[in-house]
Amino acid sequence: MALKTFLPSDFEIRRLVGKQSLLRIVEWEYYQKRNPTEPAVTVEPGSLACRLYDAILYPNTKQEKEVLLKEYHREALEIGYNEKSIFQTLEEDYGVDITSEQLPLSRLLGSFEAPDTFDTEYFRVQWQQALPYIEPPKAGHLFLVFCWEGLSTVASYPMKGKGRAWLSTIFVEANFQRRCQFVKKVMSSSLEAVEFLHRFRIVHLSLGPQSLLLSTTREDQINALRVRLRDFGFSRRLSSLDDESIRRAYAAGASNPKAISNYYYAQDIVLLGYVFLMLVFRSFADSESYQKIGYDGLKRLVEDLFQFDFDRLRLYLLQDDSVKDVVRFLDEGNGSGWILIRNMLVLKRQLRHEQDELIVTELKNCSFLLK
Repeated sequence: MALKTFLPSDFEIRRLVGKQSLLRIVEWEYYQKRNPTEPAVTVEPGSLACRLYDAILYPNTKQEKEVLLKEYHREALEIGYNEKSIFQTLEEDYGVDITSEQLPLSRLLGSFEAPDTFDTEYFRVQWQQALPYIEPPKAGHLFLVFCWEGLSTVASYPMKGKGRAWLSTIFVEANFQRRCQFVKKVMSSSLEAVEFLHRFRIVHLSLGPQSLLLSTTREDQINALRVRLRDFGFSRRLSSLDDESIRRAYAAGASNPKAISNYYYAQDIVLLGYVFLMLVFRSFADSESYQKIGYDGLKRLVEDLFQFDFDRLRLYLLQDDSVKDVVRFLDEGNGSGWILIRNMLVLKRQLRHEQDELIVTELKNCSFLLK
């Protein structure tokens, strides 16, 4: 089914449900005056890139359905059109049904561009009456129309002890085991989604906890859990890398096309490895500081303080009783959880030059996730 070009009048916007901003990543290791006690890389919020709306497509008709509108601002139009092009590539070049329920990605229905009418006073007044306190969009903004998948992501997965029934405080072991199985399924399904993308020689390049949609966060509904990968604004097709991207891979030691591909596959896997660590701390730590630890904090812990030595990191965590369940979870299967995380994160330092099987496929089939 070809992507549709919609009209603004096809929708009834019900509410604003989210905003996404660009991030500014600074690698301080390239500055000679960097304080050695500070993190090597920091991530800072940048300008607003897009807004997300809950809307109804074709309201008051038999075809009406709930959708997610993603509005890209002028400063981020290139990102928006790039996201659209990724879906076009999947559909037109590979024949993928990008609206299929089985697709492990967010499902794009089509798009529209805000017309000049959006800059008129009449439109702004009408918008403010319908959606007060929300700045009206402007002409030229791009709207992508996605199937509604809910708003739950790995970033919003309930922290340990939050929102739990009082009985869960009695049946502690059963609750721990159920959460283990749920988290493992999130991990394996996330790897499957990335594997799907990589099979079409597309890399995501901006994976984070908000990039992974969860159909449910209820651990008693594990059979209904589906993970979808979203937010492809920075994604790239490996067949059309620009010169700068190729130079970056060469600088990292990639000396042939296969190594260049593996270099970019590894970027996704490293980012996903940090997402998995965030999920594990969020799910099993008792301390709020660990539950809320983000990319910056984990990167400093793994790379700056322990320099990818996961044995030392494990011993360090064992000294803190608030993360005993984090260690217990990763210790399962003779430490196979640690092995999985290590194998994902060390790809940042160990470039694979000759690899026929996708790296993510190898990780997906690890013993930790198959149990």
